This record gives sequence, C-alpha cells and structure tokens, in this order.
Amino acid sequence: MKEADSRIGTPCCCGSAPREVRCESCEHSVPFCWSCWVEAHRHTTSHWAQVWDSERGFFVRHDISTVLNNKTFAIPLGHEGSDCPNSSNPLLMTLVRVNGVHATRVAFCGCASRVSKWRQLFDANLFPATCTDPQSAFSFDVLNDWHISTLQGKTSAYDFVRKLRRLSDNVFTGNVPDPIKQFMFVARIWTLLKAEKRSGKAYLGGMNILNPSRPKDTVQVLCPICPEAGVNVPPQWLQKPPALRHLYSQHFCLDGNMKLINYGKKNYSHDVSLFAGRVYMAEESSFKHYLATVPQIQKDKAICNHLKVVNSANRAKFKNMSVTGVVTCQCDHGFIWSSVDLVRGEK
Repeated sequence: MKEADSRIGTPCCCGSAPREVRCESCEHSVPFCWSCWVEAHRHTTSHWAQVWDSERGFFVRHDISTVLNNKTFAIPLGHEGSDCPNSSNPLLMTLVRVNGVHATRVAFCGCASRVSKWRQLFDANLFPATCTDPQSAFSFDVLNDWHISTLQGKTSAYDFVRKLRRLSDNVFTGNVPDPIKQFMFVARIWTLLKAEKRSGKAYLGGMNILNPSRPKDTVQVLCPICPEAGVNVPPQWLQKPPALRHLYSQHFCLDGNMKLINYGKKNYSHDVSLFAGRVYMAEESSFKHYLATVPQIQKDKAICNHLKVVNSANRAKFKNMSVTGVVTCQCDHGFIWSSVDLVRGEK
C-alpha cells in the first residue's frame, strides 16, 4: 500500500550507494542499495524486490535475479546459499512460490562431490517438475498451501495457479509463465508423498507392524474410534458377556452420489493412478476383472408405458459414461473405509 518511501535516495548503510530497493515481504521494508538488498536476501530469494524508478516516480517489481544494476544474480545451490566456486552457467528457471511465479536464474553446484540437479533443488525446498533436466520447480510452501486449499476450500489446481499468476502481475497476467501442466504433475506426486508420510510407510515398515490386522500397504486414514482387535479393544473382549459385546461392534453405512460421473476418454491409458488400490478405490485392473465375471442383470420386460419411458431416459442419461456414480462405505464416525465406481447407472 505504501507507494513511496522518504528514505529512497538517502545513503545506504554500506555508504557506497543510495537506497533504491525495498522488500515487499520483510517487516519494516527498510530500503537498501542494490548490492546490500541482494546480500540481505541470499536466504530469502522468494521475496519480491521493489526498485524505485526515478524517471517514472514509482516502484517496479523485480525478481532477485534482476535486482543488481548492470549485472544479474543467480540463486546458488549446493552450498547452503553461498556461491559455488565451480558453479554452472546460470539457468533461467520458473520457480513457483507462495507469492507468485518467478522467472529467475539458478546456478547449480559444479563441484566434484555435487549431487544431481533435482537433488540440489530438493535440498533448497524446491520440488522439480522433472528429474532429468528440470526447467521449473515448486516450493514446498506453495505445495502445502495448495494441499490445504484444495481439501478445505475445494480449490482446483487451475484456479490456484491462476491466483499465483495474478499475484505476480495482476494487470498483464498473460505475460506471466503458466506452469499448470507441471503443477498438475507435481501436485499428484506431492499428494502421494503426504499420504505415504502420514501412514508411516517410510518408518520401520509402516503401520502394518503395529497394526497387522489392517490392509497391507494401505495409506488411508482409518477411524481411530471404531473398535479394532489388537488396536483399541481389550484382549479378552470375546469373553465379555453377550449383553456387552455391542460395545465392540462396528457400524457401517453405504451412501451413493449419482452426480460424480465421468465420461469415457479415448486417450486415458497414460493417466495412471499413483495409489494403485492402496487407499479407498480398488486397483483398476482387478476391478475390471471382477466386473467381467459378474453376470449381467436380467431385466423383466416392462409392460407399462411409463416404465418404458423411464428405462429409455436412464439409458440416454448414462450414455458414453465410464463412471455413472460413486458409492462409499463409511463408519458412523464419518470415516470412509472404501469406495467403488458405478458403471451401469445405479448398479
């Protein structure tokens, strides 16, 4: 909101240049000279710089790689923010952070003991869009922000990326790089990693060691309240009187949603599930094999014209659909235990 600063033009603390650059994110927004601002933000490279334009009389937003006058700055990797003596030539990358989309330069470590490029980005809390030759990356903060936004506010990935682009430039948004394709890919992997971490799969074999009765390799969140043998019920629960055994019973209900539909796609083979039956849905190939063994439901011929019209309407409604609805099984505490797609109307 502050469009001017009375400290602009005064001598910088280094005494070698005037104050011309301030930060949007730092508290107090103390102006610095070009070199001092970059040095002060060596470990906070995501902050936008506001550079004073003396000819036009207002601040202009810059990325950290374009702040230095007459030369460029590249974010150094591999040495915890310090410059690498054998760094590679600066590479222009698209870094997506919580405050927008940055077109910035990155210098990878070139030492003999260096790790791969994707690992250098990962060590800097940046998730690369590819492991071979990364050209774009997403900060862990922006992925966490999207994960909470989509769970709580049902924000789509498309709207979330558009918001980030508008945070970069709310006027000429079309000039901001659009990383939606890379974001869709990274977001799916991030969701998988969050589920793996939450379920404890990376720690000493996961939760199957502590709870051997649960499905193997599952990463779903199971109800902590429902009675479960070996988890939260006494070992002698079978010896309880019949009048008290209801205390250790589980109650489930089925609920369906006929609006969760999906039309068949021609090029759908490359869209592979990363969970592969380890959460709520069954593994796709096993599910299709089961459907092939289920006999077709025989329908009696309708003798009423009204019923014939209803049957015709249902066939037209679900035409060209691969999924005609979803049914879930959940306990009385609101935790979903399993789900299944409907493929023939409400069957």
